[in-house]
Amino acid sequence: MKKNTHVCRLLALLISVLMLLSMMPMTALAAKEMFISKELTTVSLQGVTAPKARTTPDMTAGTVRSDRYKVIDVYWTPTISYGNRIIKIGADEFFDFNTGYMVHIILEAVGDYYFKLNADNTSAVTAKINGDLTATAVLPSQEYRNLGDNKRLEVYYAFPTTAASLTVNHVDLTIDPPVAGKKAQEMDMHFSDEMIGKVIYMRQNGLSVSWFHGTEEMKPTDTFVLGDQYMALVKLKTYVDGVKFAVDTSHLLVGLPNTTVTATVNGQKATAVTPNNQDGNATTHIVVGMLFTCGNKQQIQNVDISDIEAPIAGSSADYEAALGAKTYKMQEKNNTAVKNGIYWTVTDDASQSLRDVLIADSVFDEYTNYAITIKVVPQNENYEFASDAKVTLNGIPVSARIEKDMVTVSYIFPKTAAIPVQSIDSVSISGVDLTPKDPEKPLNGKEKISNDQVTIAEFLWDTVARSNWKPGIADVVLHAADGYVFTEDTVVKINGYYAKNFSITDEGRVAVYRCIFAPVFKEDPAMHTHAGEWEHTLFEHWMLCPCGDNYNFDNHTMNASNECTVCGFKIYDVAALPFTDVKADDYFAQAVAWAFEDGITAGTSATTFEPDATCTRSQVVTFLWRAAGCPEPKSMNNPFTDVKSSDWFFKPVLWAVEQNITQGTSATTFTPDRDCSTAEILTFLFRSVGAGSNGYYEEAAEWAEYLDLLKDTGLEVNPTTPCPRKAIVSFLYGIYG
Repeated sequence: MKKNTHVCRLLALLISVLMLLSMMPMTALAAKEMFISKELTTVSLQGVTAPKARTTPDMTAGTVRSDRYKVIDVYWTPTISYGNRIIKIGADEFFDFNTGYMVHIILEAVGDYYFKLNADNTSAVTAKINGDLTATAVLPSQEYRNLGDNKRLEVYYAFPTTAASLTVNHVDLTIDPPVAGKKAQEMDMHFSDEMIGKVIYMRQNGLSVSWFHGTEEMKPTDTFVLGDQYMALVKLKTYVDGVKFAVDTSHLLVGLPNTTVTATVNGQKATAVTPNNQDGNATTHIVVGMLFTCGNKQQIQNVDISDIEAPIAGSSADYEAALGAKTYKMQEKNNTAVKNGIYWTVTDDASQSLRDVLIADSVFDEYTNYAITIKVVPQNENYEFASDAKVTLNGIPVSARIEKDMVTVSYIFPKTAAIPVQSIDSVSISGVDLTPKDPEKPLNGKEKISNDQVTIAEFLWDTVARSNWKPGIADVVLHAADGYVFTEDTVVKINGYYAKNFSITDEGRVAVYRCIFAPVFKEDPAMHTHAGEWEHTLFEHWMLCPCGDNYNFDNHTMNASNECTVCGFKIYDVAALPFTDVKADDYFAQAVAWAFEDGITAGTSATTFEPDATCTRSQVVTFLWRAAGCPEPKSMNNPFTDVKSSDWFFKPVLWAVEQNITQGTSATTFTPDRDCSTAEILTFLFRSVGAGSNGYYEEAAEWAEYLDLLKDTGLEVNPTTPCPRKAIVSFLYGIYG
């Protein structure tokens, strides 16, 4: 019994072992199935269309396993070699005849997948296109390998050459029919079959169509005339090898086979003929002709009227306008109320109904509504207005009555304001003869006035400047133009000297100014009423200075520091200067003495100032900074790469930028070593005192002229001529001295 039990146990054990052994291959297989390799050794692409002549390339492709790799680019190249150049075919280009093309497909492995590489780092992937085309797989060009060598793959395949030839039996053209008033060069032509147009076409003298008026060929700028007949000729030529026009070799025309091509133009049967020998044979050239009658006027789609000035109380009505095209013009009507097809009317404020028509050139009243009516007509009989033409007035769309032969525009402007009154800032009268022969008639006909806001009504001498140290005193009566008035702030200068006393009447329309002219100055000081050279200099300053006593010179006295007790003007001792190249009678002597004493500049050496030398941009902004009191910049933010914190001009440059005196020569450069021009220094000065910041130098030049800064310098203001040191310190002295 025990023996049987052991036998049974042994049999059970054997069965278990056998079952375990039988299960092991299945478990291993299952494990193998659970492991999927991420290395891609094959790729299969689909949906690639083979090239055909006269078709555009297919820029798409699909993949069999889009979960493992995807298409990121497709391009085509000719199989013909161009050295190292890759000539890609554009998506809108057509495949040529009898030419081989190669498709290039760039793939990218998805997720953790990657393409297999050989030991020499070349592709080990096999590829197929459309299931049966064996393609070549390589590493792509560098531009596609930004993810690494094993993540991108290029698959290419060279297709067989395209068809060798095409015979064109029919052409269908669309030609713009002639429109009256349009130019021959404005007429265009195109093929109904766009691909045909890629392989046959020829422009003649820059035109797609040659137009003939009778037997004369039209020039590109010639215009069509309503009712006349015109012949349109289109010369066609094959431009692709293998493309030929159909011919009948059994019939010859001028020694050439006769063309059998048929043609239609605008859907109508046209004539196609073989050209002459000069244009080539019938297989490569044909001429298509069509007869047209010009039956259409050119439609004017837009009417643009501009430069109409809105009514301003006190000003005259405007009868001039600018038109946006030459296809229409102002109506040629003129009478007492109408000028150039324009008339103005007064409107009722409540009903806006038209009332009175203004007489031409009338002046607009205050607080009134005015309407303008403008009539424009076609330039000639070749044009007419489209019924839906768009009309604008001063750029604003407006409603209008539109007829074929006339457009009538009416527009009501807002109510006018009160007549504006503008203050007269300054008046400068020059050319007045200071020593007239007849004191009763002092003007000599050469005097000029600086603006058209003022007229000289009268010029009366009290004392004529004829003798030694006897000043000339004159009163000038000025009238203000309409809309302008004199005020207490109006500055008047005569021959460069300030008019001191003044009186204003008639609500600012009339003003009387008194001016004291410089006395005759002779070389003998003993003949002077006031002895001493300094007194003459002080007197000259007093006449040029708008401040202080109006015209009592004796009240202008000097203190121990040679400063005027009224206006603070100071006479510097030029003789005390260490510079051997600055003389007392130099026009810039006082300016140099001021600049030296106030620490603006110390000269170019211990004994020289070099008045004719130039200054750099860095030196000029430093002079300005010192004249302004060496203020600290608010910020040390430096935008310029050519200005360092260790430079002696570092703070002056930052300060000048903060004050909008300069913004540098570019956003990042100041160009400190470039010579400073007259335009630059005057612009810097102009901005430093807050006179303005617009423009570059034109406004600053006018400002400097008004302040007599250019007096005696002999300089013209321009951005190319460097400014000498003597003029620079004179300019600074005139503003800060």
